[in-house]
Amino acid sequence: TIQGGTISGSGGAGLLLPANQTGSFTGGVTLGANLTVNNNSTLTVTGGLTLNSTLTLDTSIGNVTDVNFSGGVQTLGGTGTVVFAGTQATKFLRPTAGGALTIGSGITIQSGTGSGGGTVGDATLGLTNQGTISANTGGGTVLVTGLNWINDTTGVLRANGGTLTLGGSWDNNGVINVAAGNFTLGGTFTTAQLGTLTNTGRVTSTTPDPA
Repeated sequence: TIQGGTISGSGGAGLLLPANQTGSFTGGVTLGANLTVNNNSTLTVTGGLTLNSTLTLDTSIGNVTDVNFSGGVQTLGGTGTVVFAGTQATKFLRPTAGGALTIGSGITIQSGTGSGGGTVGDATLGLTNQGTISANTGGGTVLVTGLNWINDTTGVLRANGGTLTLGGSWDNNGVINVAAGNFTLGGTFTTAQLGTLTNTGRVTSTTPDPA
């Protein structure tokens, strides 16, 4: 457990949460060193997290690897990047324990090359995206889900060579950009809630049809 304060690294030094382990950040940690959460491990966050580095979720076996923002309304802020790595899709960045999560405007969440993708959010809990969520080339499927979740005015949801899927019930006040790859409009939404969608010639599908 790391409680509050700032974690920094020099000379490329980073942190590792090894396979099959649990760890926690409490009291509003600022993370300035790269951190990898390895196969079948869980990082639990309370009090929010300021990410100014790269946070990698990595699994190639199929066990769940997750970062859980547990309880209350929390923010993932800063200027950092979350990467879904490893060949399996069982990677989660989400609120838990009845909480809700806001992803700040400086945060990028993306799938890495050769990744099976991952999930942002929990279908039963609140989520607000003010940052960029991108399904990149060779990065599998990135699912974004939540209960009445919002892609806020600064939010960007991008299919960039991988597959981006929206689930749960949602409202887009930002931008959906289908630059490459595939985009699936899933979950529950109305035509008005679709908002701004730009497609430069790639595949967009709806499951089910909007109301």
